[in-house]
Amino acid sequence: MFAKAVLAFILCFCCAVHAKPVLPVILVFRTAPPTQAELQYIERVNPFGFLLFAKEMNAAVPPIELKKDIERRLKRKVYFFIDQEGGSVNRLKDPFPSARAFGRLAADDPKEAAAQVQKTAYEMGRRLKENGIDFVFAPVMDVGVSKSDFLNTRTYADTPKTVSLLAGAFTKGMHQAGIQTCPKHAPGIGRSVYDPHENKARISTPLAELKAHDFYPFYQNTDSCLMTGHIFYQAIDAETVSTFSPVFYRFIRNELNFNGWIIPDALNMKGLGEASDTEKITKALTAGADIVMPFFGPDVSFSRRETALKAIPADLIQRFQSRIP
Repeated sequence: MFAKAVLAFILCFCCAVHAKPVLPVILVFRTAPPTQAELQYIERVNPFGFLLFAKEMNAAVPPIELKKDIERRLKRKVYFFIDQEGGSVNRLKDPFPSARAFGRLAADDPKEAAAQVQKTAYEMGRRLKENGIDFVFAPVMDVGVSKSDFLNTRTYADTPKTVSLLAGAFTKGMHQAGIQTCPKHAPGIGRSVYDPHENKARISTPLAELKAHDFYPFYQNTDSCLMTGHIFYQAIDAETVSTFSPVFYRFIRNELNFNGWIIPDALNMKGLGEASDTEKITKALTAGADIVMPFFGPDVSFSRRETALKAIPADLIQRFQSRIP
């Protein structure tokens, strides 16, 4: 009996040693449903999870069935993420109100607005759960200071306490449905005039003012992960965009007393400047990101994607293994 136990231990140990490490990346599917070539590529690179869009939510193969297939192939739990805020950022068939619509209601009745946010978030979360979603990249906790078009109705309000109240209600509703939230864009990008999707963006406001106003909702509400934007914060690191700045990640960890996952926004945004996929992935992970989203272009072959992902330094991959639940 003892000999069998020892043998079992050795076999388990060997399997653990030789198991393919999980890459600290969230990928997007090239097609919905993915082709066999894409599924084989996924098996080879072994990503942590996937970000789904409307095309997957409305595909012939339901997302939850796709998830089961990938989990069978990878022989482990796979995590599905989604951007589902309501308003202009909606991946479900039915429309849901924007964050700003609830903010307008809160101006007259904060308690009722919070109740409606929680109810709506639960309904969204229930549908996401049915489709195999684990995490939602929401709520948006930016305070709508600049009135920028790229945030616009995605922010709840121009006042930090209202944002905090409604964001907290959103999180409660999602939790009730069994969905984890990933608030964004920590610690606040509401003052940015420029959209990091298209331009380099800088916030020059003094740190004391940012802490008292823009960052306030993030002091009150965090979950198991946070999404950050691609911003040059003059008061934190004036020389390096947040995504590539070790100083910035230390600020998030220490200032928010946060030990969950930090996930920067998609790395294909122009706000990061020109660099190869491998360079952006490596720089973000080296700086302090836990998981990154490369977002390869649709014309990039699977072999090129695989090459970029397999170029991630081994020490960064190994570091991530202890962060996997």
